[in-house]
Amino acid sequence: MAKYQATYGCGHTGTVDLFGPTKQRENRLEWLATQLCPDCWKEKQAKEAPSRPIFASVSLFDTDVDEKVYVVIELGGETYSRKEDLKKLGFSWGATPVGPTCWHKLIPFEDYIKNSAIVDDIIRELKEIAPVSVSTSVQKKKLTFILRDCNRRRNFAKKLQKFLNLKSLSSLMEGGMGKYMLRILFT
Repeated sequence: MAKYQATYGCGHTGTVDLFGPTKQRENRLEWLATQLCPDCWKEKQAKEAPSRPIFASVSLFDTDVDEKVYVVIELGGETYSRKEDLKKLGFSWGATPVGPTCWHKLIPFEDYIKNSAIVDDIIRELKEIAPVSVSTSVQKKKLTFILRDCNRRRNFAKKLQKFLNLKSLSSLMEGGMGKYMLRILFT
C-alpha cells in the first residue's frame, strides 16, 4: 500500500491510499481524474437530495404473537436528508416486522378500518416534503378476507361469552389456558 497524490476531475487534489500491482494503481489514478473529490461529491449529493424521491411501500402485516393486524408503510430512497421531517410525521427508524431496517410507520388495522383515508393522508403529508412513489400490496380482496376473519372472531367471542354467561372473557383468559383454547378455536 502506498500514498499517492490524486488530481480529481473537479481540479482538487487529495491523498489516496492505493494498493495492488502498479498497473492497477495507475488505472485507479486515471479513474479518479474523472471523478469528483470527496468534498465536491458530498456537496453535489446535498444539492440533488431535495429532488430525489421517497419510495413508500404499503403492506399488511398479521402478527402471530398477539394476532394483531397492521398496515405498514415502509420508506426507502432519499430519506436521510429528510429524517427530521419523517420523525415529525410519526415515522420511526428501525427494523420492521415485514422487512429490512428503514423508516416505517405501523397503523393498527382497526384504525385503518375506521378511517381508510389515513394512508392517503400520510402519503399526502409525505408529498409535501418530497416527491413520493408509492407501491401497495393492500388489495381490496385481501382486506375483505381480513375483515371477514375479524368479524368471525368477534362473533365467536360473543357466542362463547353468551354460552358461558360471562360479563367478560377475562375470567376465561386467566391462567393462560383461555388464550390457548381460543387460539385453537380460531384457527
